Formats: sequence, C-alpha cells, structure tokens
Amino acid sequence: MKNGSFFAHAHAAARPFAAGLTFVVVTAFSASAAGTSDNAPSSVAAPVRILSSRVVFNEQDHAASLSIENNSDAPLLVSASVSPFAGVGLVSEATEDFMVSPGIKLVRPGEIRPFRIIRLREDLPKDEESLYIVNLRLLPGEASQNTSSQQSETQQEKARINVSFLGSVKLFWRPDAIANAFGSEEARSRMQARCEGDAITLVNPSPYWCTVSSLKTPSSRAKAPHEHIRTELFPMIEPHGTLTMPLDHSERCPKTLDFSLIGENGRVTAPRTLDVEKGMP
Repeated sequence: MKNGSFFAHAHAAARPFAAGLTFVVVTAFSASAAGTSDNAPSSVAAPVRILSSRVVFNEQDHAASLSIENNSDAPLLVSASVSPFAGVGLVSEATEDFMVSPGIKLVRPGEIRPFRIIRLREDLPKDEESLYIVNLRLLPGEASQNTSSQQSETQQEKARINVSFLGSVKLFWRPDAIANAFGSEEARSRMQARCEGDAITLVNPSPYWCTVSSLKTPSSRAKAPHEHIRTELFPMIEPHGTLTMPLDHSERCPKTLDFSLIGENGRVTAPRTLDVEKGMP
C-alpha cells in the first residue's frame, strides 16, 4: 500500500485531528489565495476567478481546458504551467508530461479566457489516475505597468501584491480503462476502514485519487460542527493508497466511521458509513 498524503491550503501546516477524529472542511473558493482549491467556484470577490474547481483529462481527449475570468478593472497577464503533485508544502518543477498553450495570456477586464492543456507524454499510467497541478500566476497587465512615479512606495508595493499571486487547480489524468465511471463515486463505494492501537486508516482500493471532505466517529457525531471546522486541510488518498490518522487518547477503535468525499463537480458527496475492521491485514 502507498502512504496517503495531505493537500494544504494557504501554506497551512498539518495538525493533529481533534478529539473523536472529527473534521469538517469548509473554505471559500478564491483565486487570490495561494493554494489549491477543490471546492466549487463561488462568488467570492477576487481579481481573477477560476471557473473550474478541477480538471479531468481523459485519455481519449486531445486536450483539456481551464478558463479564468478577469473581475478587476485592469488588464492582467496570466501565466499557467503544469507540475506534478509533490505533497503538502512542496513545490515541484514544471512537468514535461503536459503543457499549457499559450503559457501567458492577456485577459482584459470582464473577459473570460481559456487555457488549453495538452498532453505531451504518451506512456502515462493506463490503470490508475495521475495527479498534477495547474499553477496560475497573475502578473501586471498593460494598465498596471503604467504606474505613476508620483505614487508612494506603499501604493506601488500594494499594486504589485494585488496583481502577483499564485492560484492552482488539480489536474487529474484519467486513462481510458477507468474513464467510464465517476471517480469520486467509485472511490466512495469501495472505501474501507481499519483500526489498530491509537490510529485509524482509510483504505482506497480504487484507481482514483479521492479527497476527503469530512470524517466522523460515533463519539464525535453529537458534537457541534463549529468545534471541528478546519479550513486548512484537504486530506487526499492516492489510488490504491491509505491515509492513517491518530485517534484521541480517550477514544478506542470505533465500530463505524462516517465520511464524505469531494465529488467530480467539486461538491461534497453524501455521507457514507463504513464498518471499521480491527487490526491490520
């Protein structure tokens, strides 16, 4: 089994889970916050809005696309590149498996412009998904370059910050052999759970990456949700992988476990209850 990994938002570090192993992920989608979002797009005000929460690149397709909208009153230069998913807090170099064409676009106020994602590598895995990240960097547009020399240093620095930030979206490579199913639903239906000692493990026997939205044990179901809101973590489990999490010291291995995933459309799936096996296989 492979080890599970976590996605971090806004450079937040991983922290131990709350008592009862409960967590609920709640976050607003905004391109202006550094990090990767798996939420559906929202109306949160931002200079640039990313119009997809994720991109699924099916093997039979010649290309995929990711569109952005300029909500500001100035033209913006937007650059895009693709890199492999490297784990929490890690940034990898751009991959040669995919390319974005064109790599830089000028997006005028109110415009919606697509980036075309093209596959370059032919020998990608044929039996499971691969995960990449589309990185979007916003740079000054033509109007932003005409900064007045009379502006204060604070104003100029603020302008640079407002027009230069990194947003990112997950890119899933999905081979033909597994393209006829909804990945999140398939992973949800096949998920398993087991417990040993002071840790509980979610097992993903499916060929799909899955993102865990919520996780609750029986002792934590009655607790107020606001006590367990976490905005910084989206735990992910890779294909045929596992995700192990510590139990609270006061809690024994539960008999059941409730969980939800992030679906294909970026929204949370219906909860599912798992029977928890004792011991490791």
